[in-house]
Amino acid sequence: SAPTTSEGGKDWSSIINSIYAAYGKKGESVKGKYETNLAAIDEQERYAIELAKQQRDEAVKRAYALNDQSQVTYGQNAERLAQMGLTNAGYGDYLTGVAYGNLVGGVERANVNADNAVRDAYYAAGQAKSQVYNAMHTELADAEKAYKDTLASIVKAVGSGEMDEETAKAIAQVYKITEDEAL
Repeated sequence: SAPTTSEGGKDWSSIINSIYAAYGKKGESVKGKYETNLAAIDEQERYAIELAKQQRDEAVKRAYALNDQSQVTYGQNAERLAQMGLTNAGYGDYLTGVAYGNLVGGVERANVNADNAVRDAYYAAGQAKSQVYNAMHTELADAEKAYKDTLASIVKAVGSGEMDEETAKAIAQVYKITEDEAL
């Protein structure tokens, strides 16, 4: 705790404690603001990943529906080929192969697109979190500097006679202000 002394009508202990409390509140305020930002980033990331998965599932369903439609078309084409006497000509197998290739290609594209979207979501969230952490650390460092500067000015009050040297040294020791910082 801060040393108590009253000189020149000022209660230095109260002043020091007020400054310390203000710094603590500033730090908590900064941390709270950035925790809120990080939670919002996490929510956006979860939403983007869920959306990518839904889009993949919808694309896979479309690919299977297209394959089913191709099979119906294959049956109709087979009847026409049979009427023309072209059974066992290989055309039906060709159409089946094309339909299967379209199915596989559609599913692969859906998976690749979803994987890319998920990767992009992780990357964007990582970038945003990095910016939030950097801003938080800068803001906290600035607040700490302001805190130390304020305390250093109190320590400097010794030179003006507003405070005795013993009190100033005690304050500096309690708040870990080095002589270089105070002077």
